[in-house]
Amino acid sequence: MHGLPTHRRVVSAGQTAPVEPVTVVISRLVRPGREAAYEEWVHDIGLILIEFEGAEGVTVLPPGTAHSGPEWVLVLRFRDYESMVRWKRSDLRARWLARLDDLTVDTGAWEEQTGLETWFTLDGRPTPTGPPPRWKQAVLTTLGLVPLLLASNAALGPVIGTWPGWVRTVVVTPFLVVLMAWVVMPTITRATYRWLYPGQ
Repeated sequence: MHGLPTHRRVVSAGQTAPVEPVTVVISRLVRPGREAAYEEWVHDIGLILIEFEGAEGVTVLPPGTAHSGPEWVLVLRFRDYESMVRWKRSDLRARWLARLDDLTVDTGAWEEQTGLETWFTLDGRPTPTGPPPRWKQAVLTTLGLVPLLLASNAALGPVIGTWPGWVRTVVVTPFLVVLMAWVVMPTITRATYRWLYPGQ
């Protein structure tokens, strides 16, 4: 098969594919003199992804912008792993890739990001070509979660303190996840962006 390398994920019997967002990073070298045609191709794929169920957008990083390499980098975002798999198997993607071989040289770069990595991206800024180190993710997640837990215990303790432990967990956990995903982590990521992504 021509085009992007095939990425396989092993799922053990009885397990299901994860349901968190997936980011796919694709790096290609554009052949000299084919830059205009490649930009037109990128424009077309953006229009295609708008109509593809489960796709949540594409970020284009030309050479010399958010990275120092000579490649063009595409960052495709999907709602979940199953949406990404449907895209990989779709006729739309096959037709999209058929136009690519004459325009670019495949660098072999194909990376999926799932889970906590999506907490460390910001709307309005280029999506980095790779996640921050795991230890940085762990540090910032802890810095965001511990104060949130202390504040929620102080605020909700008088109301739900006498409830059974499992009921408190069921009630509080969705509240904390929403705050972490949409308030706390975007704020922390914005404040520490240069530390997370040196050189971006």
